[in-house]
Amino acid sequence: MKSYLKSELARAAGVSCSTFKRWLRQQNEKLSQWGVTPRSQLLPPVAVEWICGQYGIDEGGTLNYGVSPFGRFVGFRNNGVVFLYIIYI
Repeated sequence: MKSYLKSELARAAGVSCSTFKRWLRQQNEKLSQWGVTPRSQLLPPVAVEWICGQYGIDEGGTLNYGVSPFGRFVGFRNNGVVFLYIIYI
């Protein structure tokens, strides 16, 4: 795993940068252990690996089918098209 910009991971997850940053804002305590602040743009490899595990982003840059840690979204990418379903509980 290598370092990535937040914008690169957002693109790999198929979401906007603002959505991705909102996801990360809820994980500030964990990310701060690796020196990641809300203003950090470049994420260290250990943080990238953890984020990819949490949000189902694989090395190929697709969002795997599954539910987000917040339990609100189910999404996947197929042939470059992102399918995102919102689950209302």
